Amino acid sequence: MKGNAIAVSGLSKQFDNHPALRGIDFQVRRGSIHGFLGPNGAGKTTTIKIILGLIAADTGKVRVLGMPLRFGWKLDYLRYTTYLPQDPVFPEGLTGKEALELVATIYK
Repeated sequence: MKGNAIAVSGLSKQFDNHPALRGIDFQVRRGSIHGFLGPNGAGKTTTIKIILGLIAADTGKVRVLGMPLRFGWKLDYLRYTTYLPQDPVFPEGLTGKEALELVATIYK
């Protein structure tokens, strides 16, 4: 697997004149697993929601599997992404990886 699964450049978002993200840049290689860690209010959920097309960024670009993301599009790449929120509702005893694998089986 070559290339980036996700490429983010210059991503910014404000809510009521309070910056949530300021010029975020990062890439996620295909086939890799990553998590967002940080304190409350660091922009983790906002970043994920923008990548999933659930909210629009104020500035910046997002490419998923080489396709430019446009807010509101329901693209096929959603079949290849999983979001595990801070307070997930999964059976007790599963690790984070097991929970993600459980959700992934829905699309197999």
